[in-house]
Amino acid sequence: MFPICYKIAKVCHIYKNGDKTDINNYRPISVLPSFSKIYEKLVYNRLSKYVEKLCILNDCQFGFRSNRCSTSMAVLEMTDKINKAMKNNQFSTGVFVDLSKAFETLNHNILLNKLYYYGIRGVAYEWFKSYLSNRLQYGSMYILMDIHPPVSPSCVESLKAQFLDRCYS
Repeated sequence: MFPICYKIAKVCHIYKNGDKTDINNYRPISVLPSFSKIYEKLVYNRLSKYVEKLCILNDCQFGFRSNRCSTSMAVLEMTDKINKAMKNNQFSTGVFVDLSKAFETLNHNILLNKLYYYGIRGVAYEWFKSYLSNRLQYGSMYILMDIHPPVSPSCVESLKAQFLDRCYS
């Protein structure tokens, strides 16, 4: 269903910060074909409308939602709850978790089960199944300050990173 030619990613490494000789200071970026990005955006828009229409996501989900102003609204809501607790002589506790590299551990079968649970069936379900399977990648060695970082095995597709992870949690 999802064309194999759209599943081939060129992995480039971009320097983040720190010691340029340390391989951990380079972030792998998956560059996908332009048509793949257009296709993904169309599906993303349709799925977003479906999810919003059926109120599938929790109101506390702020990331990657067009009407939620992202993390700034989450901070504002958290601050409001802390202030209310202080006014009522209650305690507030915060737990902050770094979910960096979370997409590398995303289980596609659990994700597909969640999509099915939320009503994604038939052709749409098979499309997502095809989209998530048999992805290919190849490395591109850029010369950055005479450093050649090796290709990372991670390949984070844009649609999965922007939307599908929300349905996973």
